[in-house]
Amino acid sequence: MPTRYRVLDEAVTREEFAEAAAALGLALTKVFEADDEHGYEEIWANSPQTASLNYAEDPFVGLNYVAATGGEADNLLAALSRKLNFYSPDELIEEAHSANVDHNDRVANLYQLGVTFPEYDKDVRDIFENYATLAPHPKLRTAALDAIGLRSWSELRPVVERVARDDVDVTVRDYAKALLARWDTIPPG
Repeated sequence: MPTRYRVLDEAVTREEFAEAAAALGLALTKVFEADDEHGYEEIWANSPQTASLNYAEDPFVGLNYVAATGGEADNLLAALSRKLNFYSPDELIEEAHSANVDHNDRVANLYQLGVTFPEYDKDVRDIFENYATLAPHPKLRTAALDAIGLRSWSELRPVVERVARDDVDVTVRDYAKALLARWDTIPPG
């Protein structure tokens, strides 16, 4: 079963997550302190360690999220959703299409989509392409490239190549070129 990712609401604290995980019968098995290259992470697992929830604070994208693994991943997320607020995949796609979202929220939404969808999704691919190629502000196009870079879906490589070649802003073009240079050195996902 693939890992399932959910972005936590900004108001959810590390302590609230720990309380919710413990209430689900999970035990804290490992803590990774933040360093220059990685954010803070906790691994909470059931007693046979066949399922886990990883709590992560990602300073790069400015989000806290949960990764659920194991055969009970969907059940754990459903139970966790009754205790904590997080964004559903459908909510994130809907927000990406909303006209009533300011610039900073659009950037956050792109990162949320990048975290939530590790596996290729056509709707999310189209959102990333539209923002990377059509967004009026260079910073929004760059944020779309960041989101694309989180997963490096091969289906989006032609989009990044087009941005590197054709974007009107040299900074965005250079950013896309740097992403392409990393593309083959970082495994997808």
